[in-house]
Amino acid sequence: MRITVLHTESSNGWGGQEIRILEESLRFQEKGYRVLLAGTCDSELGRQAKSVKLPFYPISFRFCADPQGILQVRQLISVENVDIVHTHSGKDSWTAGIAAYLSRVPMVRSRHLSTLVKKHWTSKVIYDKLTRFVIASGEDIRNHLIHRNNIPPGKVVSVPAGVDLNKFHPDIDERSFIKEFDLAHFSPLIGVVGVLRSWKGHDCFLDSIQTLQNQFPRALYMFIGDGPRKTHLMSRIKELNLEKKVLITGHRHDIPQIMKALDIVVLPSYANEATSQVLPQALAMSTPVIGTKVGGIPQIIEDGVTGLLVPPNDSEALSQALTWMIEHPEDALQMARQGRGKLLKGFTFDDQIQTTEKVYKTILKAR
Repeated sequence: MRITVLHTESSNGWGGQEIRILEESLRFQEKGYRVLLAGTCDSELGRQAKSVKLPFYPISFRFCADPQGILQVRQLISVENVDIVHTHSGKDSWTAGIAAYLSRVPMVRSRHLSTLVKKHWTSKVIYDKLTRFVIASGEDIRNHLIHRNNIPPGKVVSVPAGVDLNKFHPDIDERSFIKEFDLAHFSPLIGVVGVLRSWKGHDCFLDSIQTLQNQFPRALYMFIGDGPRKTHLMSRIKELNLEKKVLITGHRHDIPQIMKALDIVVLPSYANEATSQVLPQALAMSTPVIGTKVGGIPQIIEDGVTGLLVPPNDSEALSQALTWMIEHPEDALQMARQGRGKLLKGFTFDDQIQTTEKVYKTILKAR
């Protein structure tokens, strides 16, 4: 019998979390699962799901335990014979979690962010009482849930975001991206890839750029992505007189080509990061990386071995790390190659799918 999995997501945004849901759903569909997605009617996940012909159902996730949403999810579970409900954010976990409990269908709760979960009885309810398994996006998140929130260790599984080696590999041809933005006369190309959110650390990166602009006159710094901080960042770039040094590309679909084109990928986040998708993707291309000592990033980057780690919100330390990598390109490349070897052992998309499927099968076997 085909197993039906219902994914729920109350976020309207489009970032690593939502991309992971979509790509994971597509892979499970390829494996023979029947996959359904549910979210708000105006979500980007819904638009993306429809574009790849994944069934998407609009649900009311106005607030936690939304009564209308509970009824909608219960009806969806019943009509579509859902076997597992897999939730991803706060509002949908409460709403779909209650619906799953009332329908006697097991729930899996993914925790994508490294932000600490509140020590409150409500957290115990959502992560323990309503949930059969918690999928944590990295060991750092798993440890917090176990030791800080007293979730039974057997209920929490670490499943880092994995990189698809069919899409990300050193043989990618980056010339189309280079030509589009006329980048051939810049060197090096240094970029931050991700949604333009405050906690992603773009302001700290800009402070470092201001420090380095005269030291490396041919360098170009790129913000790959779009988001709520775009207007703010454009104002800061103008204020710092960095218009000729910094390029904001907007949202892009050619991330493998971009990763190959960049000489260094930086992830200067100061909060929330689990095991980032960006860093494994860069390392899969053998592109050198710099990250911060935040969340699950140190699980990917071993400082001085597979990349460089700096303290969050420390523009001076970031400037020093960038200087070292620019001045030691062969050593930086060797680190990246070491990093590629590490990610092949547990950080691939196939590993992610395999571990998630083990969770599903354990649940179904218990039923």
